[in-house]
Amino acid sequence: MKKRIILYIATLLLLMSCGEEKNSFIIKGTLNNLGGRPLYAVYENSDGIVVDTMRPFDGKIEMRGVSPHRTAIQLYDASWSPFMRLYLCNGERVELKGDASLKYEIEMKGSSLNRSLWKLICNNHTIFMQTETSGVGVTRGSVALDKHERYTAQYDSVLIDYISRHGGN
Repeated sequence: MKKRIILYIATLLLLMSCGEEKNSFIIKGTLNNLGGRPLYAVYENSDGIVVDTMRPFDGKIEMRGVSPHRTAIQLYDASWSPFMRLYLCNGERVELKGDASLKYEIEMKGSSLNRSLWKLICNNHTIFMQTETSGVGVTRGSVALDKHERYTAQYDSVLIDYISRHGGN
């Protein structure tokens, strides 16, 4: 009888934990050299724009978000510089591992879309770095903004081409 009760409770706990993950997405991992500084996750869901803070503890980060449809999650470092972009929906999980100061060497586990896009970005990081740094401190109508818009168009072009060739999966 005790074994049945223990088995019943274990099954119930397992089912409850599975249900949680299907109602949210998860970003977690170990990133060294964050220096205790947070990462920020910004994304949109049915409630509007969400800004979530991931405070590292011994280099470990974790957050749960909610989006029933695939959404872009932009991660920013503590100075609000773009760090990484992910595409997740409820039920998906991404794990990151590496040195935050060498972001293009960070290892990623998760959906094939996120792994493939991260590989694409790492292999073309000079284009993506130019895009990230070209928009810092510019105002509308400046030459620097025109340069930023050109880099952004190139960035989007690479991603759109990749996604269209791979069926968006």
